[in-house]
Amino acid sequence: MSIEQKIICSGIGFLLTVIVGFWLINSGKPYNTGIFTVHKLIALATVILTGILIANLLKGIKFDIFIIILIIMGIISVLALFISGALLSVGNIPYSVGKAIHVIAPISAFISIGLSIFLMLKKLR
Repeated sequence: MSIEQKIICSGIGFLLTVIVGFWLINSGKPYNTGIFTVHKLIALATVILTGILIANLLKGIKFDIFIIILIIMGIISVLALFISGALLSVGNIPYSVGKAIHVIAPISAFISIGLSIFLMLKKLR
C-alpha cells in the first residue's frame, strides 16, 4: 500500500469513526453495544494504520522537534478520546466533561496529526 493510499485510508477511518460516533449518540443511552463496538473497532484500526503511516514517514526524514511535538499532541489527543469514551460508556465521568473532551480531542488530533503528516511529506519531496 502506497503512502497516499495509507493517508486516504486513515482519513476515511477518521471520518467513519466520527459518523458512527454521531450515530451512537443519536441512538440514546444506554449506548447500543453493537454501534459502540463498531465505533471502537474503527477508531482502533484507524489509530493503528495512522501510527504505522507516521512511523514509516519518520524513518525517511531528518529529526524535527516541531513534528515530534505535533505527534505527541496527537497521541495525547487520541489517548484522551479512548479514555473519555471508556469513562462515558460506563458512566464514571460527568457527561458534560466527557462530551467536552470528546468534542475537543478529535479536532486537536486531526490538526496535529494532519499537520505532522503534511510536514513529513513536504520534507520527503
